[in-house]
Amino acid sequence: MAAIVAGVVPIGYAVAALTHRNGSVVGVVLVLVLVALVAAATAPVHVLPSAALVLYAVLPQQLIGYGYFGLTPALVVILFWAVRRWPAAPAVRPDPIHRGWLAARFAAALLVLWTTYLMLVRPPIVSGGGPSAREWLISFAVGTVLVLFVRVSGREADLLVRTLAVVTVAAAVFAVVEVATQQNPIYMPLYDAVGRGLQLDGGVHRASVGFGHPLYAGTFFTVAFAVFFVRWIDDVPQSLIPLIAAVAGAASTVSRGALAVAAVVGAVVTVVRLPQLRRTRSPKPMRLLALAPLAVAAVAASGLLGARTSTGEAARSSEVRGDNVAEAIALARSSGWTGSGPTTADPLTIALSHGAYPMENSLLQILVSLGVPGLVLLLATLALVVAAAARSGAHAGAAGVVAFAAVTAGYNGLEGLLPLHSLLGLVFLLCLAGGQLPARTDSPRTTSPGLRAPRPSNGPV
Repeated sequence: MAAIVAGVVPIGYAVAALTHRNGSVVGVVLVLVLVALVAAATAPVHVLPSAALVLYAVLPQQLIGYGYFGLTPALVVILFWAVRRWPAAPAVRPDPIHRGWLAARFAAALLVLWTTYLMLVRPPIVSGGGPSAREWLISFAVGTVLVLFVRVSGREADLLVRTLAVVTVAAAVFAVVEVATQQNPIYMPLYDAVGRGLQLDGGVHRASVGFGHPLYAGTFFTVAFAVFFVRWIDDVPQSLIPLIAAVAGAASTVSRGALAVAAVVGAVVTVVRLPQLRRTRSPKPMRLLALAPLAVAAVAASGLLGARTSTGEAARSSEVRGDNVAEAIALARSSGWTGSGPTTADPLTIALSHGAYPMENSLLQILVSLGVPGLVLLLATLALVVAAAARSGAHAGAAGVVAFAAVTAGYNGLEGLLPLHSLLGLVFLLCLAGGQLPARTDSPRTTSPGLRAPRPSNGPV
């Protein structure tokens, strides 16, 4: 059923794009209604998040643009899922875990309200091809914030994790083949056909798979690594293969930030889990000590990272990221630290640098566009989600959120790449699942230490 939704939605979206280009508003409406009916009436509701993940992986922004009012195909599916889940809205109970989720929802709602206020009071800035303030607000509100207000079942979270495993392995195979052949034979011609050709400097071919750019692919693989590394540490079946695939995929993107974040996340999770591993006499710490140097040696032996690091493009990229800090502070100060309005960070930075570069840091983008209040609310939302997820036993989801925040801090993704909102929202879904995901190999009904048993009547949130 996920394949049906993932197949019908892009076809309907393509037809809608053609009819929209020809000025047929009626055609656009009819196609979108058809897609809505298929998603709402045909697919079981627990399949929709997995279908959204598939759409995220195969329909990059580089190909489809910013969607209709910021609603990309993956976001449309998430919206239908939320609407169908809405009658079973999350219950709020007085225990610490659910108070944590309530605080996360409150911070996220305040962030949306603050963004709306800035969009109304700040004059719009032509973004030079980027998303408009309205598109960004709709995308972020639907893809990320709305998910926090929906009850999540263990069934759909389990299917989402299994789909993530399949997508990770498939994307990693594609990435390795892409690096080996030095070309992306499927997506590059499509980008050229729609007039959004991807030009990468540096002399080293970096895999972009179906995500639109090596940095975007690196983000996906890093998040997948964090999720499956925690699950592998927790002895969850069928986690090792997608974990290895995520490492291979991240290495194929030659993204220094993605590899660094993956290494740090792996080290932190290992240290946190070390007492538990010692109690269970798990051999995994020794395996990690043996495998980590081998992984580093394999990446070094491939020559990709060394070749990339020695290029002028890599040096310029590092220099730009350093300059962005001072520029972000100057731009934030010029707005009185309250923000210049959604999606204004890149055009303002491009103007300040005389057209040389945008703001290559998602958190600094938010500081410039939404000001100190927006940045504080975003960080508070992420921190509260991670804390609530960790307390409810959703450690894999919590690690995924941390990895997402860390890796997107290395480029202009959160404000410029709308599909990232879908990815973050789906990771939030894993956090909301709490202890409902199957855990250890002992029994399909057991949970790993610290995980709460599922609550069929009320769910974890």
